[in-house]
Amino acid sequence: MRKIILSLLIILSVRANASSTPWLHSQGLTLANTKGAPVTLRGVNLGGAFLVEVWQSALNLEHTGSNLPDIKDEWTLWQTLSDRFGRAKMKTLREAWRNAWISPDDISRLKKLGCNAVRIPFNYRMVQKPDEPGVLRKSGIERIELLLNRCKNEGVYAILDMHGAPGRQSDDQPTGRIGRNLLFKDAQKQQETIALWTALAKHFASHSEIAGYDLLNEPMGAPDGKALISFYNRLYAAIRAVDSRHILFMEDGYKGIQIFPRPADMGWENVCYSLHFYQFGANSPEVHYQFIADYLLVVARSSTRPLSPVPWKSTTRKGVVACGFGNYSQCLCRET
Repeated sequence: MRKIILSLLIILSVRANASSTPWLHSQGLTLANTKGAPVTLRGVNLGGAFLVEVWQSALNLEHTGSNLPDIKDEWTLWQTLSDRFGRAKMKTLREAWRNAWISPDDISRLKKLGCNAVRIPFNYRMVQKPDEPGVLRKSGIERIELLLNRCKNEGVYAILDMHGAPGRQSDDQPTGRIGRNLLFKDAQKQQETIALWTALAKHFASHSEIAGYDLLNEPMGAPDGKALISFYNRLYAAIRAVDSRHILFMEDGYKGIQIFPRPADMGWENVCYSLHFYQFGANSPEVHYQFIADYLLVVARSSTRPLSPVPWKSTTRKGVVACGFGNYSQCLCRET
C-alpha cells in the first residue's frame, strides 16, 4: 500500500509540474496559455552569468602601474585570465563565476518575489562546440537545463536569448566582443547562427517552460531594417522546420517599431516583437517606470499601427504589448 501511495504521489507531482508552465503562444494582441487565457510575463534578465557585460559585473578593473590590458568585454576578460594563469585555470575561474552569478535557487527566490519569467542571455560559444557550427556543447546545454528544470518546478517561464551570436551582431560589448560586428557582413557567420538556432530549437522543442527564443539581442549591426527582417525570416524558416510551438522574439536593434512587418505578410506565426530602451539617469523605480510608460506612448503615436502598453494603464489604445522584462525592455505582439 505504501508503494502504491508513493507512486501516486510521484505521478501527481509530475502532473503538477507538467501543467505549471503550459505552452504559451501569441494570440491576437497578447500572449496566452493553452486555455486561451492572456498571460503577462513579469520577470528579470539574468544578464552577466553566461555572457559577462563589464558594466554590470561589479569587477574591480583598475590596473594602474601594471602591463595588463583593459578589460573591455567578455572576450578580453577570459583571454587576460588565460594569459595570466593558463587556460585550464581560466576555465575553472569561469565555471566559478557562472556558478556564483546565478543558480537554480535564485529562480526560486525570484518566484517568491512575484516573478513568473526570466530571460537567459548566453554567448554562442557556451552552447556550441568550437569550430563545429550547429553542434551543441554538452556542458553549456546542461548549465541552461539546470535553470530550466527549476523554472519548470517553480512555474517560471524562461526566454533563451542569443546575446552573443557567431560573428557578433554589433560592435558593442553586450555581444561579448567589441568591434567584431561580422554577422551581417559574413554569409558564413549567418549560416552558423542559423545552424545553431536550429540545433537549439530541435533540442528544446518539447520544453513548455521555455516561453520562446530571443533570436538576437540588440542587433544594431544590421545595416537597415530590411536586412534585419530578411535574416529573421531565414531564422524563422529554419527554426519552424524543427519547432512549431515556441514563440520567436525579434528585436528591432534600435531601428524602431516601424521596421517590423505584419506577421501574416511574412507567413509568420507565433512571433513577438521587442524594443529596448533605457533611462540610465533614473534615480528611483518610479522614474524609470514613468520613462517607459511615456516612451511607449511615443512609440504608439509614431507607429503605423496602434499600440497599447498593457502593463501600464496610461492609454486605452488598441494594441500589441505582451510582456516586459524588469524596467528595461518591452516586447510587442503585432496584429496579424
